[in-house]
Amino acid sequence: MKLLKEILYGTRIQDILGNTHVAIEDLAFDSRKVKAFSLFVAIPGVSVDGHDFIEQAAAQGATAIVCERLPEQRAEHITYVRVMDARIALGNIASKFYDDPSASMKVVAVTGTNGKTTTVSLLHRLFRSMDRRAGMFSTVENRVLDEVVPASHTTPDAVRGRAAPETDFASPDHGRQEQQRKAWMRQMQARHVDEGVVPLKPDEPHVAA
Repeated sequence: MKLLKEILYGTRIQDILGNTHVAIEDLAFDSRKVKAFSLFVAIPGVSVDGHDFIEQAAAQGATAIVCERLPEQRAEHITYVRVMDARIALGNIASKFYDDPSASMKVVAVTGTNGKTTTVSLLHRLFRSMDRRAGMFSTVENRVLDEVVPASHTTPDAVRGRAAPETDFASPDHGRQEQQRKAWMRQMQARHVDEGVVPLKPDEPHVAA
C-alpha cells in the first residue's frame, strides 16, 4: 500500500482534483481489473481509449484516476490526476509503487528494428556463462536466472510483470511497458540479480533505472 502523493512524485502533472493523501493498493490500466483502492490509468489506444472506461473503473472501486482528459462527470470521492502522457505517467507511477526495483541492478537496453530478441538472448547467455545473476524478458521467452517463464507475443506491461520472478534482466519494451519492466525488476531483486538486459523498439525514449 502506498499513498497517492508518494507514487505521483516525479510524474509531470497538469492538474489534480481531489485529495492525494489516499491509500493506493493496486495499479490498473485495464478497467476490468480495477478493484477497491486501485489507481486506474486511462491510456488512449489505437482502437480502445481508456478514457471511455473511467466511469467503469470508478464503479469498481478505484480511489484515483490518472488521465489525459478529465471526464465531465466526476465522483466526489475519487481523486483525478490529469497528465500530458498517460503512458509515461504509468511507468513513473509503477516505479514508485514497486519501490524503484531497477535501482538495485544494472539494466542493458537493446534497441533497433531487427535482432533485438536475439541480441538479448545472447547477452543473457553471456552473463550466465560468466556466473552473473542475470535475467531477461522478450517476446519469445522470459528467463529468471535459468528458469524459463512463459512469454506472450508482446512485451509484458508494467502491471502484469509483477507476477514474474526477480533477477537481472534483458528485454524489448515500449511505452506503457515501462511499468511492467519495473515490476519484473522488482521480482528479480528477490533473487539478488545483478544485471538485466532489455530490448527496446527504436522509438522507445529510455530505460528508467
